Amino acid sequence: GYDLFLVVLALVVGAVVWWSLNRTRIGKIVTAVIHSPEMASSMGVNVSRVYMGAFVAGIFLAALGGAFTAPMISVQPGVSVGVIIISFAVVIIGGLGSIEGAAIGALIVGLARACAWLLGELHGCSSTCERQMRTGPTALPSHQSLQREARSSC
Repeated sequence: GYDLFLVVLALVVGAVVWWSLNRTRIGKIVTAVIHSPEMASSMGVNVSRVYMGAFVAGIFLAALGGAFTAPMISVQPGVSVGVIIISFAVVIIGGLGSIEGAAIGALIVGLARACAWLLGELHGCSSTCERQMRTGPTALPSHQSLQREARSSC
């Protein structure tokens, strides 16, 4: 129910962001400022206003994501650490500055996390590595603790 709604919402928001950056006049101005602020400024673009608009759009998208994700997770201080690490992996895989690449990177990371969870469930193994794949590496365990837990839980 709600999970499917979030997937549809993410696809719609992603399509709107892609369309607004690639098919509108404002998107072309933002792209020009990203590539060369000096050249855009010499063409009459108010670069500070574009930066402010991009910042406001980013805040809006972050608030939208947080508001729709909050009912699914317990919101507490530090909950964003795992999200930031996963987002970093998505950006590295997809490439910086590419919406299409970010979508592909998100698919790869999401499928890898789902497969790790599924393998852990199928084998009845709830090891630290599998838990780290679900939650993100907030604290890296030592080699000895990984071996101990692997022997005791599998």
